Amino acid sequence: MSTANIHRTRAAGRSGSDRIVFIDIAKGISIILVVLFHSRLGAVQPELIADLGLLRMPLFFFLAGAFFSFSKPPDRLIAQKFDALLKPYFVTLCVAFLIEGLVRGDPLGGYLIKLLYGTRPGRLWGPMWFLPHLFLVTVFAYFLFHRLRLARWPVPLKWILLLVMLAIGSAVLGDGPRPRHPLPYRDVVLLGLPWGIDLLLVTTPFFLAGSFLKETILRWESTRPALVVLTLAVFISIASLTDAKITLYSGVYSDPLLCTAAAACGIYLVLTTARGISTVPGLRELLRFVGQSSLFILLFHRITELTLLRVVAAFTPDRPVVLLLAVFLLSLAVPIGLRSVFARVPVLARLYFPRVQSARRHAGNTTPDLPLAAPAPQKPL
Repeated sequence: MSTANIHRTRAAGRSGSDRIVFIDIAKGISIILVVLFHSRLGAVQPELIADLGLLRMPLFFFLAGAFFSFSKPPDRLIAQKFDALLKPYFVTLCVAFLIEGLVRGDPLGGYLIKLLYGTRPGRLWGPMWFLPHLFLVTVFAYFLFHRLRLARWPVPLKWILLLVMLAIGSAVLGDGPRPRHPLPYRDVVLLGLPWGIDLLLVTTPFFLAGSFLKETILRWESTRPALVVLTLAVFISIASLTDAKITLYSGVYSDPLLCTAAAACGIYLVLTTARGISTVPGLRELLRFVGQSSLFILLFHRITELTLLRVVAAFTPDRPVVLLLAVFLLSLAVPIGLRSVFARVPVLARLYFPRVQSARRHAGNTTPDLPLAAPAPQKPL
């Protein structure tokens, strides 16, 4: 191979790696928005936090779809997604509920129902509803893709299908909130349908949109400033001038047209921001690491924050913004630290990491998996 070809090959490899970094950074921004929503900092700027809800969970499902491949056999898909999503869900909640039930002296039957129903695990573990629901979304999207043979559909028809699904899903949810079902156990109230089935027609379209745009996203070389300004203006206008609101946990998707437009603009702005950050040394590595730790942050940020707030309350009744900011940052840092610890303990690695990653870590290979190959460059998005 000539010297010129070698340099071109290396440059292409660096370019592909940069695109994977860019997606990891977007995941990092996404999980930071989730932690920010659950933090006490929300009380400082409640309107801003509510506005960010227009993109927070749609972005999460969109990025999950961007990593997904429909080419796997169904049995392998279900096994892999159980390993990656449901295994840490069941392991964490089984241990947590067992300890809590024994300490409080509550019947374990109530905890078992909450565990299996999957929509309201409790105050300390509320954000974990996302894991069984994402498993459900993944399987539903997979069978929808193959049963309807979406790969053969013209592009416009695919997007029409997603809009129709969003309209139906919004109508199913109504004006919210989702119905609650109290049970004769202390603090056991079930929310909506099991595993968020009632949310499926709202969340699946964002997952499929991420999958449809996967190649375009990975070929994204630059952005158009005029388009960035336009999408930002649309997002701010919808957030500030309309009643559009997205709170999926509560079952709120108030206006299919406005909410979808705001979510699309927000996703574009986050991807644009992530692409820009991917060129900034230091910040790029930090946010990429946060993105790669998103599962652990989702699992443990809530209990970390509430525990820290109890410690703070023991010393001072006041909660200045600086202190709340410190708690917020620690709610990100502690789960990231737990990820590093769990990766070094073989038993915990097998329980919390997918089997392939667990085997590599146990063998001493800590190189992160790259879930997507990088295609050749394309026009700006």
